Amino acid sequence: MLAPENQIDKKSPYAEAARESLQNVPRRMRFWAKGLQERFIVMERLDRSVFPRDWKPLDYLQWIVEHGTRSPHDRLVADLLNLADDILNPAKEGEQKNPKFNELMLTQQRTRRRKDKTMPFST
Repeated sequence: MLAPENQIDKKSPYAEAARESLQNVPRRMRFWAKGLQERFIVMERLDRSVFPRDWKPLDYLQWIVEHGTRSPHDRLVADLLNLADDILNPAKEGEQKNPKFNELMLTQQRTRRRKDKTMPFST
């Protein structure tokens, strides 16, 4: 029980790969633990209570993505928002729906927010 690699059938064609995989478990767990610790630190910084109530949800989302990943990822954020919009507001049958968000719009909004010195955390 304390040595799971001994429980592997040695005749199995996957035995060696399974043994190697088991040997890598502690390293993988340390890697994931380190990643989770970093995410917890970031999430503490993103506590909603530090943001003014007049922030628009889109500004807040862009700020979270940019500071959580160290890059704005405008195209991915626009795709995510459009996907959420498609799910929440599906197009009628036979109707083509135009996306509400695009990369340029999000970039321009982020630039305006950075120029607005009254907003906290402008970078």
